[in-house]
Amino acid sequence: IFPFLKQNIRKRNVELREVSSRDRTLFADLLEKVNSDQLGKIVETIRDQCPAALIEESNAVEIEVDKIDSQSLLDLNEYASECVQQNSKDPNKATSSQKKQRKS
Repeated sequence: IFPFLKQNIRKRNVELREVSSRDRTLFADLLEKVNSDQLGKIVETIRDQCPAALIEESNAVEIEVDKIDSQSLLDLNEYASECVQQNSKDPNKATSSQKKQRKS
């Protein structure tokens, strides 16, 4: 288990809920805002926990958000949200599209 998920295990046991389409949409939006290292960790986690949600080709990986189980999606949403917050505080961690927006 990845370190960022270990802390969520206790939370997950206490509060399980079904994910909504809003949760899935949020995850897709957050994926566009994380940097490449963070995205790599997310892909690794999905590969380990719900491999059916990944379509891997030679140069690309497609994530089928609908195939990610509820528990994993909630954890990944939390991790991605934390990453986006960190990136907004530290310009060196931002994605290239976020850096371009700041220059405008």
